[in-house]
Amino acid sequence: AKLAMRATARSMAIAALTNLMNDSQDLVVRFQAAQMMGELTPDNLNAIEFLIDLISQPQYIGTYLDYQAAETLEQIGIKNSNSEIVKRLNQRLKNSQDERSLLRLAQCLGKIDSGNPEAIYALIYLINNGQQPMTPNKAIANLGDIADGNLDAINALAELIRNALKTPTYKSVNLVFSAINSLGKIGSENSSAISVLIELLQSRFEELRLEAAISLTRIHSNISDVSVCLVNLINTSKNESIKVRAEQCLNKINTERDQTVSSSTDALRTSNNPLILRDATDIWEEANSDRSKIIELLTQRLSSSQDEDALRATAESLGRLDPGN
Repeated sequence: AKLAMRATARSMAIAALTNLMNDSQDLVVRFQAAQMMGELTPDNLNAIEFLIDLISQPQYIGTYLDYQAAETLEQIGIKNSNSEIVKRLNQRLKNSQDERSLLRLAQCLGKIDSGNPEAIYALIYLINNGQQPMTPNKAIANLGDIADGNLDAINALAELIRNALKTPTYKSVNLVFSAINSLGKIGSENSSAISVLIELLQSRFEELRLEAAISLTRIHSNISDVSVCLVNLINTSKNESIKVRAEQCLNKINTERDQTVSSSTDALRTSNNPLILRDATDIWEEANSDRSKIIELLTQRLSSSQDEDALRATAESLGRLDPGN
């Protein structure tokens, strides 16, 4: 009986909220009704469509209700893995002609369904074709939030950087800064991202060299070029802010390298796992130009270890570092 009463009360609540959402003259009341309906029935198409209206119709974009509706859709969509919201946002995205609507829909869709190809395609389109001053910048920033590892997004940003710097203007360089930052979020160990950022380490603009170096530390394990660039900025820049940020980045690199080397040294001394020994040797060799210390460590392991696999791995590493040992 109690279950039946609860079901009846729930049905009545949904009916009342539906009436408010459809009939109220107060837009805020309609939004609040849709918000509550979305929480009660996440697949309610009327509520979903109304909330999508608020983030996609030009007269609402940029208002308080726009942001509240987007937040509600994202909460409902993420919490409930709501495929219906994703489906409806995809449909609106394909049919929208207004660039502000495209941007908001892609942003919301990407947050609910990270890596969504339709959202990424729309953002790339807006980067290349957006007419309003801030649209390309916002699209680039959104790619950095939703397109982790996506090759189309990475290649679009790399191409933008190269094209923008052929004939640099204030606007194009501003876009490059945004693209560098986004590549530092989505381009982990991607050759296209790493290649264009390494090119920027030679830029005549100090700020671009610094930003490229910072982004490279986030996505690339081999950072010797980055360290050289940062040292050069510290020694030559007349801009105190650039010098300070370069020093901070270099200190972070050195701290992380020291921690990594310390861990690999411990592994070289104690581990009997051949794979760990090989990885530790690679890490140590990458971080140190002086091979004598690691050769000494490996030689000690070779004379003291009783484990056959560890002996074999140690001998292989030692032979690679010191041929003819």
